[in-house]
Amino acid sequence: MRYRFKLTCFKSSEKNRYQNCLTVSNIQLGNVVSDTFGKSSQKIIAKILENPDDTSFDIGSLIHGSMKNKLPELELAIDGYITPEQA
Repeated sequence: MRYRFKLTCFKSSEKNRYQNCLTVSNIQLGNVVSDTFGKSSQKIIAKILENPDDTSFDIGSLIHGSMKNKLPELELAIDGYITPEQA
């Protein structure tokens, strides 16, 4: 039971670090989507990490259909800056 608690705390800690890294990079994805660790969010973040200098890619092909109405907010939310050390 203690080991499971430790793993749960470790997972929560890593998710908090991940979210903090996005915040420091001025990527406010958590303000637009309900789950930063969901499929659409992870696809967007993977695309950003693929090429940190290019944030003008087509988000529409990466997101789930129910998020199509949030497209303008998503484009504003990912307009951040990631240094090579962060990627």
